[in-house]
Order: sequence, then C-alpha cells, then structure tokens
Amino acid sequence: EVMRYFDLGDHRDKKSKHLSGGLRRRLSIGMAVITEPKLLFLDEPTLGLDVLSRRDLHSLIRSLVETKKMTYSYYDGEFYVFMDEEYNQTMLTFDQIEEALKYIKENDTVTVKFLYGNAFSVEPENFVELKVIEAEPGVKGNTATNVMKNAKVETGATIQVPMFVEEGETIRIDTRTGEYMSRV
Repeated sequence: EVMRYFDLGDHRDKKSKHLSGGLRRRLSIGMAVITEPKLLFLDEPTLGLDVLSRRDLHSLIRSLVETKKMTYSYYDGEFYVFMDEEYNQTMLTFDQIEEALKYIKENDTVTVKFLYGNAFSVEPENFVELKVIEAEPGVKGNTATNVMKNAKVETGATIQVPMFVEEGETIRIDTRTGEYMSRV
C-alpha cells in the first residue's frame, strides 16, 4: 500500500486555531495514533484514520503558510535580497522569483510566502508603475484604442501597450495579468 505524507510540525501551534473544529479534531486523532508530527494520506482509509478532503487539505496548507510584506533590496550577483520590517534579510535565487522579476525594482514592496521558514513564492503588488525604456514608434494619426505594440519597461519585461504610449512615459501594469492599465 502506497502512503504519502505531509509534515505538519507541531499540530498544536497557534496556526491550528485557524482550522475548522472538525479538521482540528481529525488532526488530533491522527496525530495521537501516529505519535509523530506527520499526517498520513492513505490511498485507502485504514486504522480508523480519515483521509482529508481537498477543501480541508487546502485549509490546512493555508494555515501553515506565513505571509510577509518585504522590500526588494538588491541583487548581489547570485541572490536577490529582500528585507522585512524588522530588517531581517531573505536571500532568494532567480528560480524562486523569476516571474516576479518582471514587475519589481529595488525598494519595491512584495509579498513573500514561507512554509516552515522557507520562501516559496514572491508576488509583486497587484499594480505597479514602470517607465517605458523602449517602444516601437506609433503611426501618426493612428488613434484606434485596440491597436497594440510592444514596449520594454525598466525591469526588462515586454508589455503590450496602445500605440500612443511612447518611450520615457510611465505606465501602470496589472501584475496578475501582465496587462497595460493606463499611463501615469
């Protein structure tokens, strides 16, 4: 029988209060039976242990994730360094923040998610303002609002913008979709 497990650490910590009563009760029963800080997911329920529903599993994972607002400080050639309000530094690799790099520059605020102290997600603010450093020239007299062109912003990302946007202008971008929102 194949078993998979998710390490819970100490299930009695303060984060367990965010779990529903039924889920907390099942975890307590499971932990007592297993006697280790691990929750077993069995292909078939055995030994009286419950298999968590998908909703309960998502609830459990959300309760274990710590979210921090951090400031992107600098890139040292190997690591991207972020700092929290208490001046604690977190160093992340390119692979960990690749998507967020399109929209952040030094001193920007981001949301970093941690699981057991290890960062696994970096999210820029939902809307950012970036300067256009390269833009294809617009055609004079072209005022159609649905005609788009490529523009490169100061972070290096290429964004589709309306024809009237020119090099040197600052634009607002929705980082969730990567879409141009407006000129600033």
